[in-house]
Amino acid sequence: MHMVYKTSMPDKKIHCPPILAYSIFSLLVVLLGFNVYIFADDASYGPNQLALLTVGILTLAIGSFYFKLSYYEMEQKIIHSIKSALPACFILLMVGPLISLWILGGIVPGIIYYGLEMINPIVFLPVACIACAMVSVSIGSSWSTMGTIGVALLGIGEALNVPIGMTAGAIISGAYFGDKLSPLSDTTNLAPAIAGTDLFTHIRYLMYTTVPAIGLSVIIFSLLGFFQASNSNISVEEIRHMQEVLKTNFHISPLVFVTPIIVLILVAKKTPPLPALFVGVLGGIFSALILQNNLISSMGAHSLQSIYELIVTVAHKGTEINFGHEQIDGLLSRGGMYGMLTTVWLILSAMFFGGALESTRMIDVLAKSFLKSVKGAGSLVGSTIGAC
Repeated sequence: MHMVYKTSMPDKKIHCPPILAYSIFSLLVVLLGFNVYIFADDASYGPNQLALLTVGILTLAIGSFYFKLSYYEMEQKIIHSIKSALPACFILLMVGPLISLWILGGIVPGIIYYGLEMINPIVFLPVACIACAMVSVSIGSSWSTMGTIGVALLGIGEALNVPIGMTAGAIISGAYFGDKLSPLSDTTNLAPAIAGTDLFTHIRYLMYTTVPAIGLSVIIFSLLGFFQASNSNISVEEIRHMQEVLKTNFHISPLVFVTPIIVLILVAKKTPPLPALFVGVLGGIFSALILQNNLISSMGAHSLQSIYELIVTVAHKGTEINFGHEQIDGLLSRGGMYGMLTTVWLILSAMFFGGALESTRMIDVLAKSFLKSVKGAGSLVGSTIGAC
């Protein structure tokens, strides 16, 4: 049975067979799956973008030759679709320098240092969860948190005879909590842009489910910790060594929290995300100049020109830390505007494909199939999850 939709032209109708919409969607899924199979982790660094653009162009061809639509009108739909994602793209381009400059300014290292300070073998599981949450919030990446500090905590848990599954659960719970609520996370920025709301409203509503979830998790991990008997006398030397590396190379003090507090105050006052993040960038620069003089000097920046060059390079390329500690170096070598370009490229390609689907009304066919079962708030959430 065909579905009928009106275009912007009052005398023009589109008869979109559901099989056609599902075929286009299935083709994209197959291409994305094939890319992941062939390129693995590198699939999102070009292959997936090409898949989105290719299927999007095919959709435009169907619109032109099958539905007899005006290419100009379809192009305007695509432009409108991309336009809706531009605020998220600019935020991501601001988040990149913010991350790298917060590292250079000692803000991220300070958060990591004080997070590790809470490690205690008696309450290892809940503290591991909280520490990963703090690190993930500060850098906006769950994968980086799990792949760096998470690996260290996994080793400590094993040394303390804590079951590896419990330790992994605590690490992953904390890492995903931080990534989900961090204004530095790319997905946390993208979701509200596509849904038509702002970043901090999105985060506020995420807290309704995420905060109770992490609170319940910490309680469970605390209970599990009390029942874990440890026969090992191995200390947390690895964690202490990481702290020593941070303290040796950065000036760690409560002053590094001034900039995050200012940004949080701006957020609480409902300041738009881009200006708030820009203030955070400026705060990272001031923190680097005032608190991290030794680090800047060790990087060869002594004159005004060389300091300016260092700050601009870090802002657009990210930090390249080489302290001789693999985990610390990996955790702190990140950020920069350049590092966000792949995500921006992926967003633009996805919105191109989405605009093409919308212009041919294929997206309406796909959405309507999921909306059939919506009877209330619960079924709406379920349908949304199923569609995603």
